[in-house]
Amino acid sequence: MKVTLYNAGQNTINEKFDLTVEVNNTPVVQQVSATNFEPETEMVIEVSSFDMSAFGVYDVVATFDYDDVFTNNNTFETLISTGDSKVTIDLTTDAYPGETQWYLVDINGDVVASNGTLEAETQTVTEVCVNAASCYTWVIYDAYGDGIMGYNSPAGTFTISYNGEVIATCPAGGDFGFEYYVFGIGNGCPENDIVLNSLDIPSQAAPGELEIKGKIFNNGSASLTSFDVTYTVGDYTSPVYSVSGINLAIGETYDFVHDTKYNFTTDGDYTIVVTVSNPNGVADENPDNNTLEDKITIVTGIMFKKQLFEHFTSSTCGPCASYTPTADALLAENQGNYSLIRYQVNWPGEGDPYYIQQAGDRVDYYGVTGVPSVYRNGTYDMDVTQQGFNTYAEQTTVINLDVEGTFEGTNVTVNATINPIAELAVGLTAHIVIVENVTYDNASTNGEDEFHNVMMQMLPTSAGTELGTIAANGSFTITESFDMSTTFVEEMDDLSAVVFIQDDATKEVLQSEIVAITAPVAETVTVTFNVDMTAPIESGLFAVGTDVLYVTGNFNGWDEPGTGESLILTDTDGDKTYTVSVEIATNYGELQYKYFRNAGWNGGEWEGEPNRIITVGTEGITTNDTWIVGIGEDLLNAITISPNPFKDELVINNAGNVNEIVISNVLGQAVVKVSEISNRIELSTSELQNGVYFITITDNNNNSRIERIVKQ
Repeated sequence: MKVTLYNAGQNTINEKFDLTVEVNNTPVVQQVSATNFEPETEMVIEVSSFDMSAFGVYDVVATFDYDDVFTNNNTFETLISTGDSKVTIDLTTDAYPGETQWYLVDINGDVVASNGTLEAETQTVTEVCVNAASCYTWVIYDAYGDGIMGYNSPAGTFTISYNGEVIATCPAGGDFGFEYYVFGIGNGCPENDIVLNSLDIPSQAAPGELEIKGKIFNNGSASLTSFDVTYTVGDYTSPVYSVSGINLAIGETYDFVHDTKYNFTTDGDYTIVVTVSNPNGVADENPDNNTLEDKITIVTGIMFKKQLFEHFTSSTCGPCASYTPTADALLAENQGNYSLIRYQVNWPGEGDPYYIQQAGDRVDYYGVTGVPSVYRNGTYDMDVTQQGFNTYAEQTTVINLDVEGTFEGTNVTVNATINPIAELAVGLTAHIVIVENVTYDNASTNGEDEFHNVMMQMLPTSAGTELGTIAANGSFTITESFDMSTTFVEEMDDLSAVVFIQDDATKEVLQSEIVAITAPVAETVTVTFNVDMTAPIESGLFAVGTDVLYVTGNFNGWDEPGTGESLILTDTDGDKTYTVSVEIATNYGELQYKYFRNAGWNGGEWEGEPNRIITVGTEGITTNDTWIVGIGEDLLNAITISPNPFKDELVINNAGNVNEIVISNVLGQAVVKVSEISNRIELSTSELQNGVYFITITDNNNNSRIERIVKQ
């Protein structure tokens, strides 16, 4: 065996050091005497021989103890397979080699060989020694799902040979989808071998009957026409379910559903063990791959997940421009049933102008190698069919999320409350993501000019918030704020907040929610305008059923009666009192208003000032006004005096045409005189004794109005 060392430093090496080579954990140490080992040159070391006469795969690790500055490249590891036969993989990549990965595995699923670094549009030939008496499977994966067909570039291809004989070739055009298998390589492949590939068991469910489902594939050289399925839950063992009437060639799969459901009656954690057996009615030649188990939590009140779409894309990616509209069409048919985040990445080429490092962190988290890529509830899945959507819509969870997002100026605040109906173990992660619903300014080279749910910021960081244990029916609230002026946000009123809970160990998303980020809603009180229209109705000034009564004021920007937000008052009970209510912001302060007969400014109670005035605080108000006939001669009745009874203050509104105000006691003695007149007058009455008083209001024409008032 030979080991090649490379001097990557700037100095010549003239030292002795130890080179250690391990084969399957058996080490051999050999001293190396380096003499004039020049920079940027190689040194080949012949090491002791190892016994590799037994067919199989050998793990070889080489390292050395030279006092190196950079030690991250001081170890090399590789697999060496030995055998009496040879598998040859002749692969030519397309323009996206980062999407491609292949493996050669033995009958136990152990990797015998895999590809190294692949270059774009380059042919690589790999020869692997294997044991002819064994059995192997070769599989190639494509992360994007279009095989090695390329995009605006030549398609790739491959040829698999066994001892010089071609046994498989790439499908025409290179499009094999996400994966392609070559089964039955070697002379030791079993004739009857069924593999339990996966189970379709939810992680949580409500009490009741549950179907036990899974997928098998035929790993035997004989066509599979029948097999048996059994399962256990605790001490319960199901009846044997026999599947027949099928005809599966080697490598073909079959989805089964056991004909006996299991009835879960009690909340708790359960383990389901499923076993397949008796392929074609005979004993399985490799029973080690016949059993799988899965765990399920039964919880009363279980709910469905709102599935999370995490879509990695770029405005410089050609395939993204064709994939995104198809995905958007599916989502449009399922409004309200999903949460969507689009991460703009920094490739191909210069990448999306809205790329930020947090998007790169999520790329690293999932190991994304190509775009577009979609992860749904943490699982890579590019399917954009309704059937595929429904699969995730049926996933259940024990978590309910309550989310609220608001903004003021450029600052956003998100409150997320996690409410589980079953205990959540420590270690889950909560993520808060701010997305902009529609962006335009990140358009680049792929023809897209509009982008939806573009990630702008992850709070507090891309790492999220690690959660502690949350008790069943407990809650935990996270509040995060951020100044979005440092981001690519185009419109502050076009933002949404996505919150999701993820298990980093499995990458499963346990629940998600998306809400619009809105401006804070001001608290309001109800103001009810009541006006007695008896006088104008009886005088013929106001015709019931023909004339319309409006109120307008500073609360609606003095919209002209009959337009905008001017309000119409109605008399629903025929008592000649017209009314309408409106919500006004708490502590609005001075609210000015006026009534008008019919649309336009000409039908007012009187021309010009004064306006009626009330003060809006923290409680609702009802005005109880009266429309005064002949108000052109007498404005006194428009004046309001409140409160009555009063304590330490009296407020007099609409007093702009008043000349004098006098408060007298029951003996007729003046106790308060007001000569400084304004439209709103606030009188301090704290020095008055409790009792009955009379207030006299005199206008500029010496007309007077006297009202009885009481101090308590």
